[in-house]
Amino acid sequence: MAWTPAAAIFAVAMLLGLAVAYPEAPETQRRGAVVTIESRNAAYSTTSLAAPRGHVTVVLTNHDLFWHTFTIDELDVDLEAPLGGTREFTFTAARGSYRFYCRVPAHAAAGMRGALGIR
Repeated sequence: MAWTPAAAIFAVAMLLGLAVAYPEAPETQRRGAVVTIESRNAAYSTTSLAAPRGHVTVVLTNHDLFWHTFTIDELDVDLEAPLGGTREFTFTAARGSYRFYCRVPAHAAAGMRGALGIR
């Protein structure tokens, strides 16, 4: 069967219509508070984060040409962000203060660390 130009245009239009009608589901379901942090020049954009207790989603965007992590040992959080990428991780936290850091060797010692306050 040969495709006519009109049939090809119709088929493409139908496929595009399906893509709009049935968008792809998000990879992760965010629940609770969302906090964002960026890394650039081997430093975090902030050293102080805050969120309410319960479910917390951390979104890490890495603007560097090497990978970084957002790690909180007490909460078993170990989020890795690749070169130029964004990743997120959802966890549950009780009230308190939690230290976060980049676990890449020497990064925490160079200043990639901070505190997440849960209220």
